[in-house]
Amino acid sequence: MIKLKNILAENMRRFGTKNLSEQQLDLFKMDSDNEYYQDRPEHDDHVDYETLSIDMERAMNRKDGRAAAKVGEKLLKYLTVGVYDNLKWAEDNAKENPSAYGSSPRQVQSEIDKIQTVNQDVLKNSIEVLRSSPANMIAMQTIYDIIKDLHRYTD
Repeated sequence: MIKLKNILAENMRRFGTKNLSEQQLDLFKMDSDNEYYQDRPEHDDHVDYETLSIDMERAMNRKDGRAAAKVGEKLLKYLTVGVYDNLKWAEDNAKENPSAYGSSPRQVQSEIDKIQTVNQDVLKNSIEVLRSSPANMIAMQTIYDIIKDLHRYTD
C-alpha cells in the first residue's frame, strides 16, 4: 500500500496534478442527476435511445429547448448516418468473426427498417421550432415520442 501511495504521489508530481484547486477538482466530478449525457465527451460518438430519452426527459422537465434541440440533432445524425455506420461495422465484424457477440447485420437492418418509418421532416421541423422557440413543449414531446418509439422497437 505504501509503495502504491508513493507511485501515485510521484505521478501526481510528474504530471502536475498534486495541487489541483477545488474548482479544478470539480471538473472531474460528474453530477449525473443534473447533467446531460450528450454533454459528456464519452458520449460524443455513441448514440443509444435510452440516454437520448433520459436527456429529453431532463430537457422537458427544465423546459430547456436548447438541450432538446441538441438531442434532436444527435438523433437525426444517427438516423441519417450513424445507423448505416453500425450496419457496415456489423457486416465487417460478422465476416471477420461470425461467432462474435454484438449486433448482427440482421438486427441493424431491422433497426434501419424501423428508422425508415420515422418522418424525418417532422424531426427536422421540431428542431427548427426549438431553435426559434426554446420553450415549445410540443416540439420537445414530438422528439421524445420518436425516441421512445425507436427505443421500444429495439428493446
